[in-house]
Amino acid sequence: MSTDAPPACPPRPRRGARLQVEPLGTTSDCAPVGRAVAFVLDPDQPSWALVNAAGLDVLAHCDGRHSPAEIASRLTGEKDPETAAGVSAFLARMAAAGLVSDGTPAPPETAAWEVPAKNRFHSLAIEITRACNLHCRHCYLAAGEAGTRELTTTEILRVIDQVKAAGGTSISLGGGEPLLHPDWYRLVTHALDQGLLVALGSNGTLIDRALAATLARLPIKIQLSLDGASAAVHDQIRGVGSYARTRAAIDHLRAAGKGEDLVVAFTPMQLNHTEVAAFIDLMTTLEIRVVQFPPLACAGRARRHWSELILEDTQRLAMWRVLTDAAARLRGRMDLLADCFSLGIDRPGEPYRCNIGSQLRLDPDGNLYPCQCFHRGSAYRLGNVREQDLATLASSEHLQVIISDCLSRPTRIPSCASCRWMNLCGAGCMGNAFEANGDALTADGCQVREQWLRALFAARIGQMPASRMDPTPAPLTRSARPAEESDWP
Repeated sequence: MSTDAPPACPPRPRRGARLQVEPLGTTSDCAPVGRAVAFVLDPDQPSWALVNAAGLDVLAHCDGRHSPAEIASRLTGEKDPETAAGVSAFLARMAAAGLVSDGTPAPPETAAWEVPAKNRFHSLAIEITRACNLHCRHCYLAAGEAGTRELTTTEILRVIDQVKAAGGTSISLGGGEPLLHPDWYRLVTHALDQGLLVALGSNGTLIDRALAATLARLPIKIQLSLDGASAAVHDQIRGVGSYARTRAAIDHLRAAGKGEDLVVAFTPMQLNHTEVAAFIDLMTTLEIRVVQFPPLACAGRARRHWSELILEDTQRLAMWRVLTDAAARLRGRMDLLADCFSLGIDRPGEPYRCNIGSQLRLDPDGNLYPCQCFHRGSAYRLGNVREQDLATLASSEHLQVIISDCLSRPTRIPSCASCRWMNLCGAGCMGNAFEANGDALTADGCQVREQWLRALFAARIGQMPASRMDPTPAPLTRSARPAEESDWP
């Protein structure tokens, strides 16, 4: 038997100041279902519900001045215990959904602003070299030749030592191609000796049977990049012959017993988006447990080819639908990681915000950035580890200001501040917006994210049983009049 207490009904319920009502068929693209007639959204929480006409009338009277019994009397013109009980039960459900509260004002903030837990540093992504044996069209680092100012092995080892002091628990080593770094093995084992979790990101083309055996002996995660389900697509992005070598690397690692620790990344772009479904099928056949779909970054060589690489909104939406269907079908067998999965609609009271600051990016020359989505300029460069230690940079006021700016973007971008989806969307990625537009105070993928949220609501409403569509346990009397949106202050 559950010991959870039933949700309480606020003594004098107050609806959100910006509560919005929209008839079903407009927001959801669905016809009215059951007895529900409207979609109700509080964009500030965010929270939502489907409400019938009587429920709308109740919410219209939730101004923080009347008790549930008084609201019932105002609606029916008489004191009716059954109606009062129905109104109380309905308002308890609305309180649980975050759509009404007791109206108590929040205490004034006196303490200094603190970085939220999800934004506190715990991981460092280190690009240990620019050297790479491939010349990928979308490489944000424009990797190829090793740079003349790259951190030395000694300097990287020192940074690894500093990760724990800065509060970190893990590192990822990438490039360029990290396996071209002469001391990659020493860097990996040193990090393991420090008790850190380690991931190695590679294009896979250098991993033969012997190297796979070496990697299999290391307790690390290995991420390989494969940008197509076929050689024809992958090779036009990464170079002729690269598909066959990366596929061979997957086979070698699986044969060496490293299959459970393999992650495969596919960067969607115009050149390969039609292969997403086939790619997922291939990963299923290969028994890959984690597949990532990182967004394209407008930096390096990708910036030069941006117009021919960046997905159109219709292409991105189609890809997100494929990913969502596949994630449901493969639940328990494969984890799919993509930006569409960050846009959830079932976190009442938890506005979506980026986790910027939790994983910092260190470029080959020692420049530190607040996440892997920033690649250029001085505005978001935290400093250089040759000049200051990692702990100092990770706890700097500069980083705290960047995190604060990022979390407040939905309220500072005019088009976002007036948008009903602002706290479900979070204005998109700050880094992507800055790299693509030169201005962090612009929305990232605004239209496609709005369309996706609408599609999520439409799908959820279409899946709901009729019992979920009528949240009023007891109907009001005939004198109750459905509230129109214009009735609301």
